[in-house]
Parts: sequence; C-alpha cells; structure tokens
Amino acid sequence: MSVESLKSPYEILEVSETASYGEIRKAYLQKVRLSPPERDPEGFKTIRKAYGLLKDSVQRKKLDFSLFRKGSDLGPVQHEECDFIALFEERIFHIFLASSDLYVEDFQNHFHDIVDEIRNLK
Repeated sequence: MSVESLKSPYEILEVSETASYGEIRKAYLQKVRLSPPERDPEGFKTIRKAYGLLKDSVQRKKLDFSLFRKGSDLGPVQHEECDFIALFEERIFHIFLASSDLYVEDFQNHFHDIVDEIRNLK
C-alpha cells in the first residue's frame, strides 16, 4: 500500500478542508502540471481521483463525514453478532422484573424452558 493511498484528498491536493471549489481546482491544476500523465501516470491517477472526490459536493460531504468519523475514533460501524440468549438471561429480564410484581425465580424457571427450546432449534 503506497503512502499516497493513506492520504486524504485534501492532503493530496494540499488544500484545507474548508477550501472553496476555486481553490481546489487551482491546486488540482498545479498538481497536474507537476505530475502529468506521461511522466507520472500513478501520481496523475491519484491526483485525478482526489479532485474527483472534492469537486462533487455530494461526494465531498460523504468524504468529510468519513474523515470526521476516523478523526473522532467513531470509525466504521461494526456489526457484531450478539448472544441474545446470554443477554436475555442476564440483564434485560432483571431490569424488566425489577419493575413488575413477578418473582424473579418464577420467571427465570419459565424462561429457562424457552431458552432450552431455542437452543434445540439450532
């Protein structure tokens, strides 16, 4: 993986995140003059891709949001499997039962029968 692929489009074009379209276009043209496709095809592709992301306002908003998420440690959303059986056996039913007139032991005995049936379905 090259260093260029780790840079944001703003870093590649050397513009601020608040740069106007005119500033982005000016930076793009300067970079293309320094890395023309005949002399530096990979560099040109990188510059072109960065400009393509920043010139389109919709793409730029998506990019800004993804950069914000990376910078704020939110990162990409991870979908993890949840062990619902363990979750229900413990916390949720204790909270539910704390606000009801059912006895925890009676409910847990009934619930364990349901859990056993669910486990047998797997």
